[in-house]
Amino acid sequence: MTWDSPTVIGRYDFAITVQEWRKGVLLSQTQYEQLILAIDKPNTTPGTLPPYEPAQLSGDGLITGVTELENSPDVTISFFPVPTHDQLQVTLNWPQPGPVTVQLVDLAGHTVYEEHQENLAQHYERSIDMRLLPPGVYFLRVVTTGQTVTRKVLKR
Repeated sequence: MTWDSPTVIGRYDFAITVQEWRKGVLLSQTQYEQLILAIDKPNTTPGTLPPYEPAQLSGDGLITGVTELENSPDVTISFFPVPTHDQLQVTLNWPQPGPVTVQLVDLAGHTVYEEHQENLAQHYERSIDMRLLPPGVYFLRVVTTGQTVTRKVLKR
């Protein structure tokens, strides 16, 4: 895949499914997910590539969790169960009191759940109803004052 001229600055998440077939029989299937961050750096040349980090795989080859994807070591987010079927329990902690926005975004970039709370303390806990959502990969995005954390969630 070549993408040499993104026109919009932002985060781009994509998934590739690799299937191994032999004599018309599906032997295995693996899903790889990647994040591309398009930023504006005028008058600079690309830097060196970061070291390779293997994906975290579950026993069935599906990616069910990743490490922190964005810029906040101060915001902690935990959620369970993964993979989920009906309810996703989300717990957040951050150092400064203030507003928080929690979003669940599908792979097409559509927000399928969003909640915004003003003037919260440093703790948030909710159960998100996932029963009406189709199976697949979703992104749980948490935005606090100047900090964003994103995690991947698998719904079966």
